[in-house]
Amino acid sequence: FSPPTVAELAPTGSQVNFSLNAEQGWNYEVGTRGYALHQRLFYDVSMFYFSLHDAIVQRRDSLGGDYYLNAGSTMQNGIEAYVNYRLYKNDQNLIRTWNVYGSYTGYHFIYDKFVQLKNDYSGKQMPGTAPTTLTAGISLQSKYGIYIDINYFYSSKIAMDDANTQYANAYSLLGAKLGWRRQFKKYGFDIFAGIDNALNEKYSLGNDINAVNTRYYNAAPGVNYFAGLSLSYK
Repeated sequence: FSPPTVAELAPTGSQVNFSLNAEQGWNYEVGTRGYALHQRLFYDVSMFYFSLHDAIVQRRDSLGGDYYLNAGSTMQNGIEAYVNYRLYKNDQNLIRTWNVYGSYTGYHFIYDKFVQLKNDYSGKQMPGTAPTTLTAGISLQSKYGIYIDINYFYSSKIAMDDANTQYANAYSLLGAKLGWRRQFKKYGFDIFAGIDNALNEKYSLGNDINAVNTRYYNAAPGVNYFAGLSLSYK
């Protein structure tokens, strides 16, 4: 049971939509979490089956305003997994810790029964969610406070409309961060710099689902750099 929010009942200054019903459904989930390989490998895996009725979905009118309606029933099945493996740990050596990690999500989100006017979207992929995402990374911490993080992210293509006629392309992101973190009694500092989207991938963030005139996409930054200083007191 999930009642509509205020923003969904009266979006962008529109009149209150009294015909919008609450979502309702059943979610079944099973998972496992723990350690293996002499505590070096941590894993967290879960699977779910979610049957939802009166699902609330977003629309956009010809003037660019948002509104919401109930989209019949949906079937949302998926698996989520995360692993972290400690390759090395020794507080006395130059390299103290060295970890690799990765995660995977696999989603099968479809409209079970959804008819809008003369359009039947039953069996279509629900827009806005990537069926597959992958992340991977390496994290290294040295004895003198220097650390390095390298991360990778992949997203499969994403449906932009209920009819599944438009898709955002699949994309990959590569980033890295180098820093120096130290603690002196009650004072700590962290100096860092890094790069995002090192592959200069062209992709969209904050997609507008079912937008009028195919205005689905919002361009994300290309290659960009960052740096910062963090101070703390305990």
